[in-house]
This record gives sequence, structure tokens and C-alpha cells, in this order.
Amino acid sequence: MKARRDSVGFTYGSEAHSSRFPDFVLNISSVWNKAEFNVVGNGGGSRADFNAGSSITAVLYLVDESNFAPTCVPDDGTAGESNNLNLGPCKTSGGANPYIQFTESLSTARR
Repeated sequence: MKARRDSVGFTYGSEAHSSRFPDFVLNISSVWNKAEFNVVGNGGGSRADFNAGSSITAVLYLVDESNFAPTCVPDDGTAGESNNLNLGPCKTSGGANPYIQFTESLSTARR
């Protein structure tokens, strides 16, 4: 059996960052069946405010030894933090590289 590893990664512009640990460190695979991801305020119920014209595309890839597409569950988060962006449609895919993807944006201000 292949050793399980917990990992997280993200990109910002041309920079990529990641961390990996053996699963036994946190044993996340035994209980993790949901993920919440976004760019929000920094704790205490705060809100991240973005400039007009801003756009974020968030993608969460799943490596769980299945080919099932994950399920989008909008407005089911537990974080008290937020942002001022408008949520677009959620897209999912199964197969060899299952993922969830959504885009949030703030329209350019009209003058």
C-alpha cells in the first residue's frame, strides 16, 4: 500500500508554495470529508476588501484515490470571515484529477 501524505499548495502569480507531511502526523484522512477554501479576512469575522476589477479563481484538487467528482455546497462554510467579491458558478470534475473550481470577482466601477 502506498504511504499516505497530507499536502497543501497554492500559487500567487508566478510563485508556488506547498507543504507535505506523512498522514500519521495529523491523521487527517481518517476524518476529513469536507474542505472550505477562499481568500477572506484575517480572523475575528473580518472582511477582505478587494479593488474594483479584482478577480480570484480558486481551484481545489483532490487526491483521494477515487475518480469521483466532488460536490459544491455553496453557503455552507464555517468561517466567520468574508470578502466583498461576487461568487460565480462552481465547476467540478471527476476522473484522474478531481477538482472544484470557482471564480469570484468585483466589477469595475462605472464612471
